[in-house]
Amino acid sequence: MDAPTPPIVRIGWAVLIIAIALILLRLASAVFIPLALALFTVALAWPLQCRLEKWRTPRPLAYVFTLLTVLLVVGVFVGLIYICARNVAEKAPDYRERFTELHQNTKAWMAEQRRKTASLTDLSLDLPPSGASGSAGAPDAPGAGNPPAGAAATESEPRESEPKNGDDSGGDSPLVGFAGKVLAFAYGIVGQLALLITFTVLALIEIHRFTQKIERRLPSPHGTTVRDVVAEIAGTLQRYMLLRTLVSASTGLLVWLYCWMIGLEFALVWGVLSFLLNYIPTLGSIVAVIPPTLFSALEGRASLFLATLAGLTVIQFTIGNLLDPRLEGRILRLSPVLLFLSMVFWGWLWGIPGALLGIPILSAIFIVCRRFTATRPLADLLEK
Repeated sequence: MDAPTPPIVRIGWAVLIIAIALILLRLASAVFIPLALALFTVALAWPLQCRLEKWRTPRPLAYVFTLLTVLLVVGVFVGLIYICARNVAEKAPDYRERFTELHQNTKAWMAEQRRKTASLTDLSLDLPPSGASGSAGAPDAPGAGNPPAGAAATESEPRESEPKNGDDSGGDSPLVGFAGKVLAFAYGIVGQLALLITFTVLALIEIHRFTQKIERRLPSPHGTTVRDVVAEIAGTLQRYMLLRTLVSASTGLLVWLYCWMIGLEFALVWGVLSFLLNYIPTLGSIVAVIPPTLFSALEGRASLFLATLAGLTVIQFTIGNLLDPRLEGRILRLSPVLLFLSMVFWGWLWGIPGALLGIPILSAIFIVCRRFTATRPLADLLEK
C-alpha cells in the first residue's frame, strides 16, 4: 500500500504547477488574451442565444442574431474610437506648433541648466587650493590665473552638443515617434480583434455541443451542476457588465459636459476616453484624469488647468471610487481588496485586457468554489 503524500509535497507541486501556468500565460499572451476575451464575450452573449431559442427561434437564426449583436457592440466601440481619432487628426495641425514650441523651449531650458552646471564645475576646478605656497601677496606669474592660449576662443564658440537657436531639426521627432507608437498599437489592436472575433464565432457554434457532451459524459448530478455553474457565471457577468456600462456611460457623459462647459478643447474625446477607461474599475477613473489635465496645461491658462484638474478629479473620485465599489460589491459579493488585487495582478500579467478581465476571472473562481464542498472554504475567504 502506497504511503500518503505529505502535505508539504502537495503544496510544493501546486506552487510549481501554478508558476508554470503563469509563465505560459505570460509567454503566450498573444493567444490567451483573445481567447479569454472571447470566453468573456460568449458568457455575455450566450444567455441571449438561449433566450431566443426559448422563444422558439430556430437555432441558426438565433446564432446569427447573437453574432450580429456582438459585432454591433464591437462596432459601436470602434466607431467611437474612430470619431475621436478623426476629431484629433483634424485639429492636430493647430496644436502642432504649440507642441513644437513647448518642446524647443524645454530643450533650451535644459541646455541652459546644463550650461550653468558646467560653468560652476569649471569654476570650482580653476580655483587654487587653499594654503598653497606663494598664493597670498605673490605677483601674478606669467600665465598664472590667465587662460591658456586659444582658451578664450574655445569658450566663446558654441558647443556642438548644445542646440542652436532657431534650429528646428528634430522638432517633429517626438510627434513622429508618438505617431509610430500609436500606429503599432493600432495594428496590434486590429490583430487581437480579429482573433477575438474568430474565437467568439467558433465558441458560439460549439457551446451547445459542449454542454451536451458534459451532460452525457458526467453523471446526472455533476453534469447538471456544471451546467448551472456556467449559467450562474454568465448571469453574474451580464449584471456586472451592465453595471460597468451604466457607470462608464454616466462618467463619460459628465466628463464631456464639464469639459464643454469650461471650454476645454476635444470635450467629446475626453468623454469617450473616460467612458472606455472606466470599464477598468478604480485604476481607470484615476488614469482618465491625466490626459485632459495635461492637455489643459498645453493651453497655457492656469485657470483652465486648475478647473480641469479639480472638476475631473471630483467626478471620477465620486463615481469611480465611492459609488461604483458599493454597487459592484452588491452584485459580485466579493471583498473589495481582493477585487483590486485581482485586477492589479491580471493587469501586470496581461496589461490592459488583464485589468479588464481581472474581476470577472475572480468572480468565476468564486462561483465555482462555492458550488463544491471541497473548495467552499476558499469561497468563504473570497466572499465580502
